[in-house]
Amino acid sequence: MSTNWDVYCIDCDDGMGLSSWNHAEDAVNSLCHAAALLADLSKLDFGIYSVEFALGRDRSVDLSFFEVHRGHRLRPRSEYGEILGTCAKRIACVTCGHDLYEKCRREPGHPGECAPPVFHARTR
Repeated sequence: MSTNWDVYCIDCDDGMGLSSWNHAEDAVNSLCHAAALLADLSKLDFGIYSVEFALGRDRSVDLSFFEVHRGHRLRPRSEYGEILGTCAKRIACVTCGHDLYEKCRREPGHPGECAPPVFHARTR
């Protein structure tokens, strides 16, 4: 199945906005693992020259996203809401049992019940 992937901040509920990154979960995962280095690259100053970063042809990456979300939990997220590296079980309302159309974003194999996401204030 054709699936596009984006860099997603679990803490802020914010995505980078990558487009046309089809079947690229491994590349996006690598970006997430290199987040601190990419944040450092975003701060380089070459005077009149800008720093641009791309993977392959036509896959530019906004390095400033990594600086804004420095130290946050970044994960690959599919266009269908799947977040790699999370529990991902669907969550039902504790009161009525209705499906909340949300997936648990805790770590895989976490203790206790699955929980809906809790977001921190955005930093940008």
